[in-house]
Amino acid sequence: MDIETTEENWDKRPISNTVGNVQTFGINAVTIWDSNPYFFLFSDIDSKELEKLVKVLMVYKHKSLSVYFYETTKGWHVVSPVLLGLRKWIGLTNQLRKLLPDYSFDTIRYSKRYTDGKKLYFEEWNSRLPESYNLHYHIRYKFQYGFNEILEHWVSTKIQWSTYNQLRIIKKCHYGL
Repeated sequence: MDIETTEENWDKRPISNTVGNVQTFGINAVTIWDSNPYFFLFSDIDSKELEKLVKVLMVYKHKSLSVYFYETTKGWHVVSPVLLGLRKWIGLTNQLRKLLPDYSFDTIRYSKRYTDGKKLYFEEWNSRLPESYNLHYHIRYKFQYGFNEILEHWVSTKIQWSTYNQLRIIKKCHYGL
């Protein structure tokens, strides 16, 4: 969290917190390819428990979905570039909802935070479904992760971006010189 310091008023005001919103940039789960809608599967894990991350990754692996995953301030983001039809996407989100009951699966944060992890992990578990080159590109660009391999299932899709507000608490600390 950011801490805002107010100088030379330590004896005039107590420590306080300010609540506000921060605007965030995200990627939506829907995409278009060949004039048809498809969906990306995202997971936002608000826990640092590795057991929870492994359970979520096993859902992706069991369904043969390639994934990127990286550490965030509160946990992990898991992003699959595989193009899923609506019914398959709904089925997988219902399955993941048992592990992540508070997540809506419609948008994943793209904006960087200085407290996010710096490493990007990739598992190529897909062998048959098309994957979005554009999502691969944007995730790899965010982490400055190169393109050393050529995957045969990549297709060009349109990425849907969104902006939304997230609650932010700014702690204020007062001290004197």
